[in-house]
Amino acid sequence: MGRSREKKLSSITARQWSILLTVQLSSLLFGMTITLANVVLPQIRGAFLLDANPMDKIAVGTKIDSKRQPYSVEQVTLILTRAQAATDDIFLSLLVQAYSGCRVSEIVDCSTLDFNFVRNGDSEKVIPGEWFLFIGEDNREPGCTTKGHTARYAPLHPEIVKRLIPFMEKQVAEHGHGPLFRHLPKGKNGKRSTYVARKIDEWMDSVIKDPNLAPNHSFRHYLKSALLARDVPERISDAISGHKTPGIGRKYEHVPMSKKFDAIGKLPVIRLQAA
Repeated sequence: MGRSREKKLSSITARQWSILLTVQLSSLLFGMTITLANVVLPQIRGAFLLDANPMDKIAVGTKIDSKRQPYSVEQVTLILTRAQAATDDIFLSLLVQAYSGCRVSEIVDCSTLDFNFVRNGDSEKVIPGEWFLFIGEDNREPGCTTKGHTARYAPLHPEIVKRLIPFMEKQVAEHGHGPLFRHLPKGKNGKRSTYVARKIDEWMDSVIKDPNLAPNHSFRHYLKSALLARDVPERISDAISGHKTPGIGRKYEHVPMSKKFDAIGKLPVIRLQAA
């Protein structure tokens, strides 16, 4: 019986040693891989003219921070002024982004039915004389999702209304209700916004070329920064742009449309030529 117990203990010890050695070998191999990558990749970069070492921003246990910066008022003015000479899908998308913080897909993939649309059961109210855009999947074409973002109602600034609403009403008069930019081709994923986003990126290179700036992010940060500078509470700016406000219970708060319109009314107006 003593020998049986001794054999059993010996077996357990061997298994434990096997696990320990496996862990240590894995750790050693991982360290060697990182070291080799940092030594060899710079040489490969020189040989093939790569712009940077792909491992430069990789660190164990850390998160890579976004370097996207907000546009300045001067940059937004330059963008919108130049965009007036571009196609409607470029100009109107950038205009809506500048005054609402919407993502490109949220405006390009929307339906004409989304203007002043209130979903059943929602507490939103239509304000006479004002326009807002419902950002959700209720009226969109199949596949044109909002990528998991919570549905919201974005107030439309008077500068948007002056140019976007006549365009929308013309589409309805000529084709009936449906996609706002029905004439545009769809990407492989079935979204017109894929095509427009690529067009905007290419067009933007001729206006402002800065790796730290990108329309979707920079317009959204511009809007939040501009509202913050005018003492607009974060929960209101987040309700407009679709950012998630940190804090327990914040997702249950409802920001009245009147508060949203008051907020965007404080944004600096970019003076453009008459539509």
